[in-house]
Amino acid sequence: MASTPSLTRPLSPCEAARPHGGHPLRRVARVGAVALAVALLGCQNVNNPDWVRERPPNAEEPFVILWLKNNYFHPVGRLLALDRHLGQLLGQTCEASHVLPDGSVADSSFYTNRDLTRLSPEDIYRGATTQPGPTPPFTVTKVKAGGGARGFFGRDALGARFLFKLDLPDYPELTTGAEVVGSRLIWALGYNVPEMYIVTIEGTGDPRFDGRRALASRFLPGEIVGPFKYYGVRDRREMRALQLAQGWLNNVDCTDFNTLITWDREGHLARFWILDFSSALGSTDHGPKEPKQGWEHTWDVFEQLTDLVTLGLDTDPYDRNAKPFSPAVGLFDDNYDPWRWKPLMPNMAFADMTEADARWLAEKIAAFTPEQLRAAIAAAEYSRQEDRDYLLQMLLRREAILRRTFLSGGFTSASKSGSRPSRRGAPGCWAKARPGSRNWSSRGRAPASAPSQRARRVPGERPRASPREACG
Repeated sequence: MASTPSLTRPLSPCEAARPHGGHPLRRVARVGAVALAVALLGCQNVNNPDWVRERPPNAEEPFVILWLKNNYFHPVGRLLALDRHLGQLLGQTCEASHVLPDGSVADSSFYTNRDLTRLSPEDIYRGATTQPGPTPPFTVTKVKAGGGARGFFGRDALGARFLFKLDLPDYPELTTGAEVVGSRLIWALGYNVPEMYIVTIEGTGDPRFDGRRALASRFLPGEIVGPFKYYGVRDRREMRALQLAQGWLNNVDCTDFNTLITWDREGHLARFWILDFSSALGSTDHGPKEPKQGWEHTWDVFEQLTDLVTLGLDTDPYDRNAKPFSPAVGLFDDNYDPWRWKPLMPNMAFADMTEADARWLAEKIAAFTPEQLRAAIAAAEYSRQEDRDYLLQMLLRREAILRRTFLSGGFTSASKSGSRPSRRGAPGCWAKARPGSRNWSSRGRAPASAPSQRARRVPGERPRASPREACG
């Protein structure tokens, strides 16, 4: 047997010329193995239990880390997930876990099944609220510093703690109304949301607040753990399909920072909450939506590459000159494609939504009656009837697009593989509502005849979507 060379022997000229770390091919192989492991691990199901009985750790991260992960690291890992691509070639989809035999999901720390056919308009009006609203006078304990919305943390006359958020002076009712409508409808679909009320601020002694309309969000029960990561719950059908509900409402601010975990020490149970609907409907924290919001991420690498390749000649699916309907409503219309919809930042749970996930929640959204939607809008206490009527029409029209896309055999081969259709030929209605077409409204307004057509319906009758209603 040949003796093992001494570790201290002099290096040959060839060995000395090699880069540190061994033969270059071995180094490449090691790097490739690491990349493959990362890619495969990036596609594994995380397999959360339905009821979380152990206190989760606080996984909050700085915004810059969250931004890098969701905009680059996670999407790249998903792109390099070889088992995902192999499964697509074989006609397989990465289906959600924790799904019952009938395709539904069980009650859990994340979700509560609510039967919309048994919820009255009064139930929708109340939403998650289980107690009387805050009682003035209010006391300011801390002026709100984070986020875009203005407001303060405080207590009411009974000592209950609330977060009070105010509208921008130039856009009264915009963000507060969107918060209430969004929270009522997301609650009705089964998700955990805070109790929210519309109030008039009284008794603080602060001229910035007293006399102004505000949203009062009651503090959540239990110990605050911190936000959860959508990436960590991407195996759950209810979290994937939440993309459909947020897209229906155009609630574009669906980041990890707008989630929360609470811990019930006595019951040994964690709850996962969806927060902040100030960017729903036509609103954002900074005023009305921009036309591109809901169509592009704030930092959208795909759109940047598309513009680069096409020299900026690719047609946008939205009107860059679209204007808000009113100061209270903002920019909210029926130019909507469920598969193409995007939040401000990539969301890995939404990216994993499959046809089965989408169909499950689309059936629930389609079960809303006009009376139930009207009740959610009434809870926001908009002062103008025109605004209330317009929001109802847009919600019904966007619901009709969901029904047409997911419940009428309108799936595409792209959706069956879990991917997104291309910008052209997507199953939604945006292609029929391009700027310059006769169906397009630069102000996002419904046709003048729409309110009267809806008003002639028998109360309680389910609206039927004609092609004109579905596509505007």
